[in-house]
Amino acid sequence: DEPGERPWNRMGIGNILNRSKKAVCLDIKDSRGRQIAQRLGARADVIIDNNRPGALDRSELGYEAVSAGNPGVVFVAISGYGASSAYRDYPAYGPVTEAMGGLNWLTRDRRFPDEPLPTGMGLPDPIVAAMATARVAAGLNARRASGRGEYIDLSQVECTATFLGDVFAAWQQAPVEDRDWRLSQDPANSAVPADGGRFLVATASPDEPAGGSVPEGTFPLDPHALRAKSIAAAWDNSPRDVLESDQLREFWVEFDHPDVGRLRYDGNPILTAGGRAAATRFPSLGESNRDVMMSWLGYSADEFAEMEAAGVLVTRPRMPS
Repeated sequence: DEPGERPWNRMGIGNILNRSKKAVCLDIKDSRGRQIAQRLGARADVIIDNNRPGALDRSELGYEAVSAGNPGVVFVAISGYGASSAYRDYPAYGPVTEAMGGLNWLTRDRRFPDEPLPTGMGLPDPIVAAMATARVAAGLNARRASGRGEYIDLSQVECTATFLGDVFAAWQQAPVEDRDWRLSQDPANSAVPADGGRFLVATASPDEPAGGSVPEGTFPLDPHALRAKSIAAAWDNSPRDVLESDQLREFWVEFDHPDVGRLRYDGNPILTAGGRAAATRFPSLGESNRDVMMSWLGYSADEFAEMEAAGVLVTRPRMPS
């Protein structure tokens, strides 16, 4: 809870997502900063644009400008509503697009029918990121044959809606305003209240063998007992429960950072025969300025120092007084 001297380097979500990256921070409103960004774009395989549609075009950093000199670039534009949408110029963040995409309707609690129930994490952000990753892989694969990249336009709302297909289908068959979990003593697809404010979530399949059925009236509030009967069951784990779970196979990793200290972070969820890909710690804002400018782009030490002094390259954001 302490902001520290450089609070912009202590943002948890940014630190989690920026592992194994280099961080360059520059002012693209300055012609020299814009030229640096253009030089980076000229040698990029992939560019992710997370601004409102058209924002990078105004700085000559959009797809048309970059692909003119780098036809192999795969350019992904991610926005709330899509670059060709009637809402293209509207601001949007994850909590807003999860409401517009129908997600909050699904999670609304019947006990408070007039109050939306956001996920609390802006779920469209990771949803659209997963789809962008898959589409980038396809674009790079196609480039092997054609030599050309492509422009990819993704809408957070549309990507979120694709995750709710079963909800839309159910509503079309029976348009009922029933938005929440059913709390009962039925082990099939239910969240059952238990002591201490916890819930046991269980799902019984009709395809399970006879030993997997639970006779009426004998539903044990014990996930281990239910698993022994071939019924999927688990407590609704708290963050502490997940952090201490013995099922996560050494999933958590720790990093030291000068502004954050040593903390635990989620690791790479993809495990192969070679193990998990190891990540390097997240960089501070602009930490890679010198490395990228001099090693990648060939600027001299004097040129780098001059641009740093002029505020073209920075390691701290411009903040209100």
